[in-house]
Amino acid sequence: MLFFLIIILILSLSTSLKIYTKQFITNSNQNLIIKYSNPTMLKEDVPPILFIHGSNAGSWIYEEHWFKYLNYFGFTTYSLNMRGSNESGNILNGTLKINNLVDDLTDVINKFDDIHIHNSSSVEILGMECKNKESSYNKPIIIGHSFGGIILTKLFENQNISNMISGSIWLSPFPHTNSIDYIFRFLFSNKLLKILINIFTGKIKDKYDIQKLLFYDNEISIEDVKTYTDRFEKDSKFSIDMESLSNNFPVESEIKYNNIPKLFIGSNDDILVDYTTVSETAKLLNSTNIKMVDGPGHNMMLGKYYNIVANKIIDFIFNNY
Repeated sequence: MLFFLIIILILSLSTSLKIYTKQFITNSNQNLIIKYSNPTMLKEDVPPILFIHGSNAGSWIYEEHWFKYLNYFGFTTYSLNMRGSNESGNILNGTLKINNLVDDLTDVINKFDDIHIHNSSSVEILGMECKNKESSYNKPIIIGHSFGGIILTKLFENQNISNMISGSIWLSPFPHTNSIDYIFRFLFSNKLLKILINIFTGKIKDKYDIQKLLFYDNEISIEDVKTYTDRFEKDSKFSIDMESLSNNFPVESEIKYNNIPKLFIGSNDDILVDYTTVSETAKLLNSTNIKMVDGPGHNMMLGKYYNIVANKIIDFIFNNY
């Protein structure tokens, strides 16, 4: 068994990451760009993964590290460029309404059989062309980060949710309520004190220092922060319609409870989303499966500690499928 795993790892490392692009037109005629990558050797008994990003972001945040990392373990990865991202744009040319974003994701999932390549594409290993076997799962595991977590939760108001997805994972989910409790927790937290200390001691010199403090781990290089900030800015042409969001937060009475495996991941070093916010989201979905980690910042898929949360995702999948 160990020998087999070593061979798989060598073959994976010898194959460069290839990211493919699919175009999808929603029922509202919104063009969405989907990126995906295939593992060298498919783990047949697990579902494909579909990532959804948060506000002012794009699929690239998952492509940076997690596509290749998860491919090593046999997972097929998809990432949706949501309406308003730099790659997909926004046909409405206005603010982004939460219900439109949920409808877009619903359209993608309902037609995922058409999108999913069933892992039948060929991959090149050491100069040889090999064919992957088809996965026994077609329904994806949806992974939503930050504001994407609200979109994922809203999906659970759909009465057909059990027939749409195989699993769901929330990463540092944005608060799901208008409650001011989150604001008070932030204002009286050690995290705000950390920000103020950095300001008064002159450690924050420009916007990149602020970005590093708010969104990343302590070990990430400022060069990477600059690169990522520039990319995030390209994805920030359209803002979230906060009035629409305020009026359409997920409603507990509308959530359709089911046996879909769920996982909620937060970081103790995330300045923006605390344990209480993560646990409140889990409670809304009637789940207690919460994993808190140390190291990553809010953008936990980027930076030095990107593998920590990825490993939690891998454990979740291996334990449930």
